[in-house]
Amino acid sequence: MTICERFFHLLDEKNLRAADLCKILNIGTSVTTGWKNRNTDPPAKYIMQICEFLDVTPEYLLTGTNSIHASVQEEINFIQMYKELPQASKEFVRDSVKTAYEKEIARREAEERLLG
Repeated sequence: MTICERFFHLLDEKNLRAADLCKILNIGTSVTTGWKNRNTDPPAKYIMQICEFLDVTPEYLLTGTNSIHASVQEEINFIQMYKELPQASKEFVRDSVKTAYEKEIARREAEERLLG
């Protein structure tokens, strides 16, 4: 799938109108119609605004894939799990993380004093 095809597919999939995007980009609707009719990709200067409008990453618009680094995905999963916890459990997690963080800072400071 080309960028242009992906762009119009995402518009349809998300029930969005090209005309609304044209207002944001400050271009006439004939511009996006031209992209579709000629199967040409939008100019690079519009990519970021298009991605924001479609709520996708530039990588996804350009390639059709999202390659989130494993550590980032792990953090995303952690936050999603955290959000589903009851308030008391959230407080426990925050306290645990804070304690672990403070211990790590103290360890680093002690190491710096020894090496420093």
